[in-house]
Amino acid sequence: MVPCCINYNTKQKPSLSQGNTSVVEYFTRLREVWVALDVLMPTPQCTCGGCTYGASKATADQAIFTPLIQFLMGFSDTFGHLRDQLLVMDPIPINNNAYSMILRVEKQKEVHIEGINNVR
Repeated sequence: MVPCCINYNTKQKPSLSQGNTSVVEYFTRLREVWVALDVLMPTPQCTCGGCTYGASKATADQAIFTPLIQFLMGFSDTFGHLRDQLLVMDPIPINNNAYSMILRVEKQKEVHIEGINNVR
């Protein structure tokens, strides 16, 4: 089943944002969209037997970094500083590394808030 947020007009990308959900919920929703998009529009594969123009690598890189940018840009302002840090890293971390970093920050924030609530 294709998520309803996918617009079949290829000029418009799906727009999901974190809102008030956890990082895990947000990432899960995005993964569903990415899987559906990959079924509808699979990444082209070079079959020429020796791509000398680098198109194959560029296509593969785009398939990795487009979801990462969608993931980072959909975050709530709470993670704005971390998003900015990840985007200026060289090389930009792949999805799993970025996801792990953001999960750690979310857990630290939860622990900090719990500590404040326990003091009251």
